Amino acid sequence: MTSKHIVILDTETTGVQRYDRIVTLAAIRVSENSETPETLYRCFDPRKDSHPGAARIHGWDDWTTRFQDLFADHADELHRWLSQSDLLVMHNAEFDLHFVNREFRKCGLPPLTAPVYCTLERARSAWPGKAGLDACAKRLGLERVTDKHHPLEDAFLTWNLYRYFQGVPRLSRRSQWPEPENMRPAPPRPIGNLPRRHAKRPGTAGLRWTPSQRKAAERLARPVAILLVFLALSDSHFATQEKAVIWDLVRRAAERLDLPSSELDTESVAAELLELVPTRTLVTRAMDAVLGDETWREHLPKLMTAMVMADGIFVADERAALGKVKEVLLKQRPFSAQ
Repeated sequence: MTSKHIVILDTETTGVQRYDRIVTLAAIRVSENSETPETLYRCFDPRKDSHPGAARIHGWDDWTTRFQDLFADHADELHRWLSQSDLLVMHNAEFDLHFVNREFRKCGLPPLTAPVYCTLERARSAWPGKAGLDACAKRLGLERVTDKHHPLEDAFLTWNLYRYFQGVPRLSRRSQWPEPENMRPAPPRPIGNLPRRHAKRPGTAGLRWTPSQRKAAERLARPVAILLVFLALSDSHFATQEKAVIWDLVRRAAERLDLPSSELDTESVAAELLELVPTRTLVTRAMDAVLGDETWREHLPKLMTAMVMADGIFVADERAALGKVKEVLLKQRPFSAQ
């Protein structure tokens, strides 16, 4: 190898159009003076859904990506890390560099300027037939250990391909690959179509709420939560997807209060609301509160329908409870349990 510091880079994106966005980025940085490589693996909220074909390749669900950091949250770190190289190695460098430099430009950072070595172009000149990364890896006796394109694994395969063209022995394959260092767990996916995306500012992902913000979110969501728990307990138990509806409710309350995205706090507040015991008095007061809140009046029917259909079974008790609540919404009069 002729370069002192080499960075092998790979990205997965929402699609292949010029305006698509990065979902994941992984890189391996190696030095002539060290046999131990450094790795970097990050995932992002691309602020748009992936094309179905791209999603089949990278395997990232559009719901999960909504709860990740923005690229802008890591742009400075990534730019410093990737700039510390004498050579950038990629398989289809034109593709990866376009998306990486586009993201840096959107963040006000200059493009990467190190010389580039494209293993795809080298493979096309060296071998007949297919030159995709999988086909090239197969020529070296390597294959994927993951069923989807894992960018860190792709960077590893590209590194081996580069080593082959430099006359350096290939590295032993790995049996598994880690998750991104910054990955945030997503709550249960809601039933039906995903809600529309909301604006997200850099630096807001993962921030924790203050005690007063947590209390405000709980207070705002509480009336609707009482009615939803009332419906869910009609069959005496909570299904997993019923709990997801409460998560969705807390997120809606946080958005109304303009709170930063915090799944830890969302989970905590939702857990508290799931412990509610909806007595007749509480249900009556909750309905009165919802009737006085135009936003909750609009969202409540959708949330109620998602709640009663969450476990795929619409039992008689749930039907009766839903009927009572809808009757109150329709007539806009105080709730009265018959």
